[in-house]
Amino acid sequence: MKVARIHDRSGLTAIRIEEIEDLEPGFGEVRIKVAAAGVNNSDLQTTYGTYRGVGYQGLPHILGQEAAGTVDAVGAGVKEFIPGMRVVGHVKGAFAQQAIASATELLPLPNTVSFEVAASLPIAYMTAAMALIHKAKIQQREWVLVHPGSGGVGTAAVQLANLLGGRVIATGGNKAKVKRSLELGAAYGIDYSSQDVVTQVLKITDNLGVQIALD
Repeated sequence: MKVARIHDRSGLTAIRIEEIEDLEPGFGEVRIKVAAAGVNNSDLQTTYGTYRGVGYQGLPHILGQEAAGTVDAVGAGVKEFIPGMRVVGHVKGAFAQQAIASATELLPLPNTVSFEVAASLPIAYMTAAMALIHKAKIQQREWVLVHPGSGGVGTAAVQLANLLGGRVIATGGNKAKVKRSLELGAAYGIDYSSQDVVTQVLKITDNLGVQIALD
């Protein structure tokens, strides 16, 4: 199968498209045929050796941590997934034709959700959901500052907070990023390259401040 992997930590130029043997799922693991994979800042950091988080395999390393596709094979002990099922979740080496995932890190994917949309959810949107729902316990009409509102987690947080009834203030490093946050559902935008964030937040909220700040 084809994979995108690195053998050193010299940056994006280290990425090579290579052929390797098919992967075999171990106990409690699922092999999926990748239909779409998400791209995150951690993938970029990995090429420079500045990321050692979940999914890092040492060198050589197949990039990518989130994917959607169909189950291709299952390891011993896996009963909730069978070949042919549509799934999405955290995986090892998403930038490949096949990827391995723990069965506990996968969810069945309904036919109404495309592989492309699903592949963007496990990392950025899950991070935003954990922060806003499980940690901050967001409530209707609360002021929510997303700083910045650009990037993967930022754009996910803007959309999710708006969907949950929050009043979103999003920051951005330039006018284009602020405009995009407004398009995604932010009620207000602050260009921190030319505006003082604290001053603007107090002005927008009538000196009340925000109930939730996601940095």
